[in-house]
Amino acid sequence: MDLRRLRYFVVAAEEGNFRRAAVRLGTRQSVISRRVRDIEDELGADLFHRQPGHGAQLTEVGRVLLGDVREMLTHLDRAEMATQAVAYGKRGRLRLAASEDVMTATLARIIAAYRQQWRDVHLDLFEMPPGDQMRALQRGMIDLGLMLPPVDGPNISTDPVWSESWLVALPEVHPLAIWPSLNAADFAGENVIVGHAERGPRCGRHVLTVLDVLHVDVRIVAEVEHLQTKLMLVQSAAGIAFVPGDPANVTIPGIEFRTFTPAKGQIVIHAAWPEGNASGLVAQFLRVAHRERASGDGWRHLHCENSAWRRRLA
Repeated sequence: MDLRRLRYFVVAAEEGNFRRAAVRLGTRQSVISRRVRDIEDELGADLFHRQPGHGAQLTEVGRVLLGDVREMLTHLDRAEMATQAVAYGKRGRLRLAASEDVMTATLARIIAAYRQQWRDVHLDLFEMPPGDQMRALQRGMIDLGLMLPPVDGPNISTDPVWSESWLVALPEVHPLAIWPSLNAADFAGENVIVGHAERGPRCGRHVLTVLDVLHVDVRIVAEVEHLQTKLMLVQSAAGIAFVPGDPANVTIPGIEFRTFTPAKGQIVIHAAWPEGNASGLVAQFLRVAHRERASGDGWRHLHCENSAWRRRLA
């Protein structure tokens, strides 16, 4: 049955008069009468006793149908509200992936703010290297990825969402540990532990690129897949390592963390999602991330390159 006809029937039953039903619905009485007659023809039974001057009273068939139609319309209204809630990111499940080297105190603050605002959204968080994230995005296995650049992949939209300071992790007995902050040139000749080129944390290799530009030579003594392994090797005094974050939020026995100033700004974390598919869940997360970004340090000069997700909820 046509939903519009059924809604007309419900209003006519509630008013007990086709003329008043037409006024309430902003249409003509003949339209109400015709729509009700269409339902009666389809059912093969009268829904109203039509009495000139006495309005329209429901028949027994009409009373049964009215109860069922009201229940059905209530379910439809609830379904519409639930669907809109998901479409606008108010309910549903957000599948978020992050590489190991972006799981910083900033991300924790963003997630806390997101969960506080959108309590009805279930957040699934996966730790995933950037390459695996790109494949998962293209296969529809995750909704949003967070990683350090480069963000490589066809049909992928990206947005820089926050930045982190460069930190160097030093064995606590290292000569450089006596200084409160360092410069890139201070690392000349140092043994360095970096992430594996394909699956490891990217932050160390970003620094190596900067050091190479500055003609600061270092020795790579180990390539690892996990940040924890990198820090364990620093504890063993095998070398130094570069990580993102805030030294105030990092305390590990046997390691001293120091900020340092490379030639190029800060580490910028990018969000990635399938092109043309900035769902309400993705858009709301990015909106919260940018709001939290604005309240942190080091954000004033970070430009948002992609505003498609903003238009998604405009």
